[in-house]
Amino acid sequence: MVNRMQQPHLHFPPVGIDIGKTDIVLARADDGDPRHFPVQIISLKDPDWHQRLIEAVPGGVAAAEPTGYHYMAPIAAVLHQHTTAQLYLVNHETTGHVRQT
Repeated sequence: MVNRMQQPHLHFPPVGIDIGKTDIVLARADDGDPRHFPVQIISLKDPDWHQRLIEAVPGGVAAAEPTGYHYMAPIAAVLHQHTTAQLYLVNHETTGHVRQT
């Protein structure tokens, strides 16, 4: 388990997480147009998906829309136990407004 109090503050670009039935899609924020942010897809069928998630989101801020508990729980557990990332849930209405801009 990661001891968040002993970790030095490191800067990581924010990551948006979309959790699906078979994949986790990560969009890493940069200074460009959000519609063109770099995207990484992690297959949940990959037996090492959790390690790929840890490598992709070692710290910083991660945001996800609330998804069914069974989809979200393993992702939240990996981020909480093995990274210094802070996971925030953003409601569907808010993300819908962001997509429209």
